[in-house]
Amino acid sequence: MLILRLLAKPPFRLGVADQVQKKKTKRTVKSQRGYAGMSLAELAAKKNETPASRLEARAEAIKKAKAAKKEKEAKAKKDKVRGSFESY
Repeated sequence: MLILRLLAKPPFRLGVADQVQKKKTKRTVKSQRGYAGMSLAELAAKKNETPASRLEARAEAIKKAKAAKKEKEAKAKKDKVRGSFESY
């Protein structure tokens, strides 16, 4: 019975356990990226803006949009008037 057990059990090897090393995990390299169609530099510039300059830029953009809308309406009105006289 003892002989069968010795044959079935793998022999204890002293040197094998020392040679096996744990596999090292690969560490991810963290880097910053741009998102939402903006580069990292544009995002940094937007972050460093002061609230006052942001309000100023917003007011300028609103003024520009209103001027474009007014111009478009004036052109549409002019075309409408011109079109009514051409029918006579």
